[in-house]
Amino acid sequence: MGEDMRHTEWPPRLATPSAEGRFEILLRKTAAPIKAPACHSQFLVVRMPASVSIGNDAATRAAIKQKRAVFNRMMDDYKNDRPIHFDVFAGPYGRKTNGQVILTGCNLFFEEPVAPSP
Repeated sequence: MGEDMRHTEWPPRLATPSAEGRFEILLRKTAAPIKAPACHSQFLVVRMPASVSIGNDAATRAAIKQKRAVFNRMMDDYKNDRPIHFDVFAGPYGRKTNGQVILTGCNLFFEEPVAPSP
């Protein structure tokens, strides 16, 4: 993944998550089982959505911590040359055709981590 990013015109996107837990990675289109015929790049952009709240919300802080843990696990796998696995969803950029998800652009989203039960 890192080598792929070095050979694109896109800025590196595997960067430290924002204060809200948002981060993005580039995923080679050929590595994804999802079709994206309208995407004219070799890469799909996979985004972890931000977690925001009004005020100092404990649930939001916990969600941000979990997103950073996902990022840290991915970085550890990357640095140790292990396969990186994650679940995605197409959100508003996908439609289902003949049982297959087709993207209308280059964007996917990470499935957000589930908060542990108290």
